[in-house]
Amino acid sequence: MTNITFSQDEFNRRPIAEKIIKILNSDIDVSPLLLDGGWGTGKTTFCKKTIALIEELEANEEIKSKIIYVDAFKTDHTGEPLLALLAEIIKVCEPNNETINKLGMIAGSLLRTSAKAIISHVLKVNTDDIPESISDALEDVSNNAIDNGIAHLLKEQSKSEEYINKLKEILSNMASGHKIIIFIDELDRCRPDYALDMLEVVKHIFDLQNVKIILVTNSEQLRAMINHRYGEKVDSHQYLDKFIKIKIILPKEIIEQRYGDKKIASYTYFLNLLRENSLSHPLKINEQESDRTVNLIHNLVRYNNITLRNIESIVRILKLCYIFSEREMDDSREIEGVFYIFISFLYIINPNLFLQIKNNIADADDIASFLLIEKNSLQIDEYVDYKNLLFLICLSKCNKNKEKYILPNFSSYNWDRYRHYFMGRFDYELNILEQRKRSTDKLKIFDEIFDVLALYS
Repeated sequence: MTNITFSQDEFNRRPIAEKIIKILNSDIDVSPLLLDGGWGTGKTTFCKKTIALIEELEANEEIKSKIIYVDAFKTDHTGEPLLALLAEIIKVCEPNNETINKLGMIAGSLLRTSAKAIISHVLKVNTDDIPESISDALEDVSNNAIDNGIAHLLKEQSKSEEYINKLKEILSNMASGHKIIIFIDELDRCRPDYALDMLEVVKHIFDLQNVKIILVTNSEQLRAMINHRYGEKVDSHQYLDKFIKIKIILPKEIIEQRYGDKKIASYTYFLNLLRENSLSHPLKINEQESDRTVNLIHNLVRYNNITLRNIESIVRILKLCYIFSEREMDDSREIEGVFYIFISFLYIINPNLFLQIKNNIADADDIASFLLIEKNSLQIDEYVDYKNLLFLICLSKCNKNKEKYILPNFSSYNWDRYRHYFMGRFDYELNILEQRKRSTDKLKIFDEIFDVLALYS
């Protein structure tokens, strides 16, 4: 089904997939299972690798699971999650024409018998555990609509329930010979109404023996959708718990197999992508823990909660910089690589601050927050710290709160240690860096990188 496998397991996530597979193969009632992760944490890639692992582990088994992958975001334009799921089931399970016709007739009758809102209501009233707060919220916003349609609702409810039961019977028969595993991905990117209707359909139609549902999503976003539909007074955690049996969180940290050390997945991913795109050498990155550039990267990722998707965008920007500045990057010293990395991170993570620095109207507090520098914590000593160096350079682009970070004990000797890195000079009393108008001036390169990336803003 997929060429994406754990043969490349840069985040050491195969053990998590193996645990999920063990759970799915157990007799514990775990469906629906929620695989939870923030935006850009690699949920879809992990999902596809897990599917490939199931296929690999079952390769020699006589009876194999039927694995179905549904991209909910790609189907939400249909407005009918039930039809989207049935279409994928038919595609993978390949039932005979008679079964397909029955599925089509029953699903069509169900959708025709009641309006979408009525079907949703029918599904909900079949449960006894709807929180009182949700009932109150619905009552607040829907009394008139329910009153106007109550006669029709009562008349059609029995038909809808009959069609649902027939549909479940056919699906149960299809799953009797082999397990059906359905991965429903990208729920957090769907329209709120479609995502929540999908949850309703999964719980009330696909709660079947031998059918396993894995919801791959960001639970925080789902809870926001719940509050969007039902109001802030609804307990979104309690509501969501009604739809899932177990939740597994995709960790942001990975454990290094050799040493058992924990590292942030986005940090490791960034270094991997730099190698794959031949950027490690021009950026002068040696990947040693003591390396100042690597230390800066780790801190930028950790301070700003950077996702895997963010990392891909940052590397894409670095590649653009390399195309426009290939000679300079290949011949650059380490500090220039630091400039490229810092500005690319800034461009993706905080584009407003990027433009403010470029236009010399930045707030020093915002830059300090990005670099995690506290008031009066800036230290200039014999060890040249790139975080401090970048902050000092950015201070020259600020017109707010710069005075908070001026320290009176900067010795001329320690200023000289920093001056060496960009061949400019400090006006230490005003805490401003003034660049010399020479081709070797590294601060000129700092500004040029901003100019290049501003073209894409």
